Amino acid sequence: MVAPSHILVTGGTGKTGRAVVAGLTRRGIACRIAARTPSATSVRFDWMDRETHADALAGIDGVYLVAPVGVLDPAPAMSQFISRAIADGVRRFVLLSSSAIPIDGPAMGQIHRILADEAPEWTVLQPSWFMQNFTEGQHSETIRKEGKIFSATGEAAVAFIDADDIG
Repeated sequence: MVAPSHILVTGGTGKTGRAVVAGLTRRGIACRIAARTPSATSVRFDWMDRETHADALAGIDGVYLVAPVGVLDPAPAMSQFISRAIADGVRRFVLLSSSAIPIDGPAMGQIHRILADEAPEWTVLQPSWFMQNFTEGQHSETIRKEGKIFSATGEAAVAFIDADDIG
């Protein structure tokens, strides 16, 4: 197994994508940030627009996969992209999923299965919640206003991970 040297980071401007880009950069690994609205440091990429895939994949040998925002069933778009990436020589994939979604489950569970069946090298990250939810996410407002954290876990414990640890 040869470590990839040119990584495409989908969701590269998001919570975990920014951390992945920072981690790769610190290690001297070349990365390309994929973004729907590109900047001087990113390439235009849209899961739903296949015309953006070729430029994003050019010279890439590894991909960090984050599902398209607001799409209930990401499997059609993501599976097509993964097949294209494999055909273009991408060997390694890292998928951001959830601890609540098993392989063959809905949404990211389907992508997990596709990677297991088709990708030469792959891994799936399955965090539960992000620490950033306390400062920039859904919990920040209730913490500031009420000094409380509400979750669907009742009295059970749930793990939170910092996005930088994923990166």
